[in-house]
Amino acid sequence: MNRKSFSSVIVVAAWLPLLGEAADKAFQKDVEPLFKKYCVHCHGPEKQKGRISLDGLNAKMDTPLWRKAYSQLKKGEMPPKNEAQPSPRERELMAGWLGSVLKKAGAVRNGVIFRRLNRHEYNNTLNALFGIVLDIEGMLPPERVSADGFLNNGSELIMSPLHFEYYLKIARHFVDKAIVIGERPERTGFQASFTGNARLVGRYLDGRPGKPDASSTVRKRTGDGTKYRPRSVVLPPAIRAKGVQIEARQGAKPMLEIRLKEFPDEGAFRIRVKASSLGKKSGHHPWLGVMFGNHLDDGIELKQIGLLKEVTTSSSRPETFEFHGRMENLPLPFREKNLGLQGDLNKASICIKNAFEPDEKGSGPLLEIHSVEFEVPFSEQWPPKSHRSIFINSRNRENEPVYAREIFTHFLRQAYRRPPEEREVKGMMALWKSARAVAGKEAFEKSIRDVLPAALVAPAFLYLVEPSAASESRKLNNHELASRLSYFLWSAMPDAALNQLADQGKLDESALPAQARRLLADVRSSQFVENFTSQWLDLGALERVAVDRKQHPTYQPYLRKAMRAETYGFFAEILHDDLSALNLIDSSFVYINPLLARHYGIQRVRGAQFRRVEVRPEDHRGGLLTQSSFLTGHSSGLDSHPIKRGNWLLSRLLNDPPPPPPPNVPELNRGNPAVAPLSVREQLKQHSDREDCRGCHEKMDPFGISLENYNAVGQWRDARGGRKVDAEATFSDGTRLDGVVGLKQFLLQKRRDQFARALVSKLLAYALGRSLTIDDEPIVRQLVVVFGKNGYRIKSLIEAIVVSEPFRTK
Repeated sequence: MNRKSFSSVIVVAAWLPLLGEAADKAFQKDVEPLFKKYCVHCHGPEKQKGRISLDGLNAKMDTPLWRKAYSQLKKGEMPPKNEAQPSPRERELMAGWLGSVLKKAGAVRNGVIFRRLNRHEYNNTLNALFGIVLDIEGMLPPERVSADGFLNNGSELIMSPLHFEYYLKIARHFVDKAIVIGERPERTGFQASFTGNARLVGRYLDGRPGKPDASSTVRKRTGDGTKYRPRSVVLPPAIRAKGVQIEARQGAKPMLEIRLKEFPDEGAFRIRVKASSLGKKSGHHPWLGVMFGNHLDDGIELKQIGLLKEVTTSSSRPETFEFHGRMENLPLPFREKNLGLQGDLNKASICIKNAFEPDEKGSGPLLEIHSVEFEVPFSEQWPPKSHRSIFINSRNRENEPVYAREIFTHFLRQAYRRPPEEREVKGMMALWKSARAVAGKEAFEKSIRDVLPAALVAPAFLYLVEPSAASESRKLNNHELASRLSYFLWSAMPDAALNQLADQGKLDESALPAQARRLLADVRSSQFVENFTSQWLDLGALERVAVDRKQHPTYQPYLRKAMRAETYGFFAEILHDDLSALNLIDSSFVYINPLLARHYGIQRVRGAQFRRVEVRPEDHRGGLLTQSSFLTGHSSGLDSHPIKRGNWLLSRLLNDPPPPPPPNVPELNRGNPAVAPLSVREQLKQHSDREDCRGCHEKMDPFGISLENYNAVGQWRDARGGRKVDAEATFSDGTRLDGVVGLKQFLLQKRRDQFARALVSKLLAYALGRSLTIDDEPIVRQLVVVFGKNGYRIKSLIEAIVVSEPFRTK
């Protein structure tokens, strides 16, 4: 074959052995001449427009590029309008040939995928299995991101020796925490009230008077309004520390701090705070926030415990609020420093604040703290639930072999998300008999503990679809379907209701929509919202941008968390309120808290929690394109970055990613003194003034230019560098965008179908845990039609996906 050939020809040639000798001759006679005639001069070795050329490469090339080439041929977008055009018959012949090759390539590459749990799903599954909340994701290697942007793609979830080593270590870690052997450990903690100067008065947990190894202080600002009553401490709204580079350091002021000298490093804990509101005059109620942390050389490292609690009761009738967690998940002091256990670096701190976020000028409601109680290890019952879930009730407790078999059968049913096979139970029993022989006369529980980790490193636990001798596609059975549904919408194992349906064989096509609605209504669906939204929209970009705080002094590191929370909450509002997904492009509301309200210049937001707020035209907000999670994540940190923003919009919202830039093309540096005085259009023209760059930039840059009114941290601006911002943009076909308003109108009016198709494709790929192939085109088209007919509602789209053939097929 001539080296001067369109890149798709090379892909076709690489797959010719799959098509047979007759197909080879037909290709050479009818198809190859057409690619040479219409494509070679732009996409051969001498010229690679859009960097499309595959000389010297083979069939392992990524297929999304060729699906895009196929789509452009079908739609008539290639060759360009100013080039010679193939006849309808020629175009159909070229596209049809490429389509047939892609189908065969997809069939070879995307057979049955045995998808390993990614580390987040793995962590969630262990927590649900044992009823213990431990954060162990950091112990595992990070996952590779698929071409679709997802972390649950089976082809990317490799298994390495390092994975296995850590899986075994983590399995033992969880089992050791879940099973308790011996007597109930002595509780550590105190009951604390306060004198008129906020000095802690301690009592033992059983009520006996005594001085605990703890002390209290109030970290406050001069004149901040903190008050001391005879038996309580009164806290005005806390103001977050400014100028702190690390979000958790220093903490807010005023803040009641209780310092603990003695405390365990592990175990469940409970903190109880008796509090009341003194907020009648302000018209608002305070919000109670509890944090746990430790002192460092440059401040306090803090972690919030649970959710904020609105306090509404009066001082005469204070209410008790509970906060739960585990010591292992907290930032604890570095005990090995061992400074005689005297300095603050060896003490842990329980910190309490009034989390109401006032205006900069407002004082807000007052929070009265009456008492604090701390207890660890905490358990409502003994043995704890985690232990009892393994050592189930049975009349055969005295018959160890029979009871052990019952334990393993029950545990494997939960861990493997299906009834275990007899050989699996026998394998566990064989291990147990060996462990029991050396465990000692009174160590039945220890022998069970030593054996259970073996179940947690088995493929049946680590993989969602177990390897099978059959390589052809088949319908998922009820238990596989239950897992696919729960990991789609919860990123965790099925619950009892799903398992019961699966056991009864009733999880069929008619039951799936109702179960999807049930799972979405559950609080655990927040996992779907956060994981899908974060991966689809690349919210991780926020962490990759270093904001220049000299240029943006109002930006604080803790805003990053609020920015992500805005996008999560906004998507959740659309999902759970069954609103049109077109709100993702433009909406009449935002989902913010007072922190972001001040950042955006929106007044009228009080309290501490995120909530839906209706916006006005002068707010310049509404939809994903005005959210700082996107605007900041795709800036340079110094200024806006129209190329990054345009690329994101094409790739994420329209699923039409441009090819990577040619080699040796420098980054757009808007801070360069030679570039900064130029208008954005002049900067981009200078940056992309190369023939092999121009085509993509003409398609991408207008999107970014229309967002120029938003600076690097997502704040609205009318001027940049002393010049009025010009956010008007024009596509090569003459279509004009008048700033962000024009951009939204263009997307809703001209690109609505493309956006709908993009969202359908992304959601389906996430649900299936694999990249889509050309074989998925019919179901994508069908889902797009259903999506539109149902008012672009995400909930109805999810219901349509879970009953689709690809979702129910292995």
